Amino acid sequence: LEGKNLGIVTPDADIEVAAREVALGATSYNGQRCTAIKLVLVHESVKDEFLKAFKEKIAELGVGLPWESG
Repeated sequence: LEGKNLGIVTPDADIEVAAREVALGATSYNGQRCTAIKLVLVHESVKDEFLKAFKEKIAELGVGLPWESG
């Protein structure tokens, strides 16, 4: 796993918080930061719940120039 910045989601994690933080950690600065999350390990028992929440968080992210509305 060398060179990979991990996000780890455990069974006792707050799934909404984990999904938000992984989404932002992977996409801020277009994922070009050396500390951007590149790999997420999710416990099998919360996989479906995390994926649903993560997809929702990604869908909420805006695309485009920050100074332009819409």
